Amino acid sequence: MNNKSPIRLGFTLVELLVVIAIIGILIGMLLPAVQQVREAARRTACSNNMRQLALAMQNFESAQRRFPSGVISADLEFALENPNLVVPGEQVTNAEQVMWYWGLSWNIQIMPFMEQSAQHDIIRDLSHNFRLPLWWEGNPPTLDYATNYYDTFVCPSCPMEQINPLRGFGDHAKSNYVGVIGHKSAWNLNEIVNKIQISDVFESVTTSEDRLALEYPGILYVNSRVQIRDITDGLSNTYIIGERDGAVMGVDDSGVLRMRAASTWCGTDAVTWVDTHLGPTSSEPQWTLNSTAIGFKEQFVAFSSSHPGGANFARSDGSTAFVPNNIDGEVYESFGNKSDGRN
Repeated sequence: MNNKSPIRLGFTLVELLVVIAIIGILIGMLLPAVQQVREAARRTACSNNMRQLALAMQNFESAQRRFPSGVISADLEFALENPNLVVPGEQVTNAEQVMWYWGLSWNIQIMPFMEQSAQHDIIRDLSHNFRLPLWWEGNPPTLDYATNYYDTFVCPSCPMEQINPLRGFGDHAKSNYVGVIGHKSAWNLNEIVNKIQISDVFESVTTSEDRLALEYPGILYVNSRVQIRDITDGLSNTYIIGERDGAVMGVDDSGVLRMRAASTWCGTDAVTWVDTHLGPTSSEPQWTLNSTAIGFKEQFVAFSSSHPGGANFARSDGSTAFVPNNIDGEVYESFGNKSDGRN
């Protein structure tokens, strides 16, 4: 008689539960590492996008002997000479009216250097060679091409959908890359408030020269035509593009959900709303990098990103840098200014 016990071929329930628990622990330890690797890859992809944009700006400068305008405003003289091209029933008499019409962004100007010449030419023709950046196909105006989505304009870490609901008329494809206006926000720079009508109080703006004479500390601003010689702090010491994401910020005191407003690649709903395409390197708490302030103005202005710890910036020499949230305020401001002598 064989008294040997039968050979056991499987696991007991306890052993199985232990194995499952160990696997769960290993997965739990592994997931953060995987997420970190994925985010590192996204941050690198974002940096590469910004490098392409900055190099396109360099190529634009080589061809035009200047950097692109931050925002192209409407040409008052052309509007006066062509009243049929303005909103039906509205007579244009001064630049103050024109400044409330749509403007075109710096992104459009560099498209020929990004293998997007066809898109550039279509918008150029619709805007009468950029002299009248309007496309009145309805009220409000619409531009079907503005919904086109381009990966180069988008940070892969940004959670906002492809169409930006906070800019234009809600039908513009987003961009996460914003031109650097300098260390002051358009909301608090008195010269801009007086000449471009950021405030609710109208000030007289009567000629295009008033707008062209605006002095911003950065490279990109309304109708800017900055040349390399104007960047006395050095190309490698001056930011030209920064990030702005569309992440949820929280609920303000009135119960309204606030989101960072990102940008669009195409145009603004009014030239006066320059913060659509331009942002400040400000050390003020409400405007500083990745500010946590929650409010109407805050969601539209500050540079920000969904990358942990900071945001990507491109310099005017075509290089890029990851700028940490804890950067010194004075240093942050100086990198946004082209000729303050601090770099």
